[in-house]
Amino acid sequence: MVRDVTPRQVLGSAVVLWTRALVTMVIAAWFGIGVSVAAAGRLLRGLGLSPQRPACRALRRDPAAIARWTGVVFPWICRRAREKGRW
Repeated sequence: MVRDVTPRQVLGSAVVLWTRALVTMVIAAWFGIGVSVAAAGRLLRGLGLSPQRPACRALRRDPAAIARWTGVVFPWICRRAREKGRW
């Protein structure tokens, strides 16, 4: 189940990634038993699932715009803030 669907599809929540806490909620709802978050982690690990970090890259990422922001715009904002006594 965890491999095939998102929490949004199962629980209707805004969260799109599974956490051990969400897995415990689904186990409690579906099977009527309570398990701890640690136990859910052990169950998932026993099934061969491990924590994964999603690639947080925008589809419309523009490397030139990022370079301009980090090299020109942001330093300009910092200079202006210092001139006005802000940080």
